[in-house]
Amino acid sequence: MRINATCSLLVSTALTLVAGCSSDSKSGTTSTPPPIASQPSDKVVNTLTSAEAIQVCEEIMGYLGTALMGSACLSEAIDGTTTPADCQTAYAACQNSDAGVGGEVSCSLAAAGTANCTATVGEVSKCVSDEASATNAAASSLSCNMAGQTTTGGMTVDPPASCQALQTSCPAIAALVTQ
Repeated sequence: MRINATCSLLVSTALTLVAGCSSDSKSGTTSTPPPIASQPSDKVVNTLTSAEAIQVCEEIMGYLGTALMGSACLSEAIDGTTTPADCQTAYAACQNSDAGVGGEVSCSLAAAGTANCTATVGEVSKCVSDEASATNAAASSLSCNMAGQTTTGGMTVDPPASCQALQTSCPAIAALVTQ
């Protein structure tokens, strides 16, 4: 997955769908909710109604928008500036922006591609979570000291095993997540 391609997938309105973190009041630990919370994890994607498939797509985009915001902002800041100071300014502006990063995804079109998807919602959710983790791990080596010296556009992340399985059972969703 190219980080810049991920940026182009993020829907600025999807960033408002942030599931966020929840706190376990008994243990005081913070847990991250699953990328897809609206449907049971054992439900097969091709049994989702059109409205449910659109909602799942919006949850995926919201989750990725939140999970990848720091990586996407840093990648865009490095690629769009020539000095570390300008990069830091651009990164901070992106992080504080309500506009989000990237372009648009049509969840209506994405949902139309789920008719032949034999994966479960849980399998899709795992792929989304694993892809975000892999992208953030790859981006952890980036810094604003790279501004003006390199671009991040060539950085790729191989799809995690959980996403490789989806390429066969649910290619439309795999393409949405791993582009």
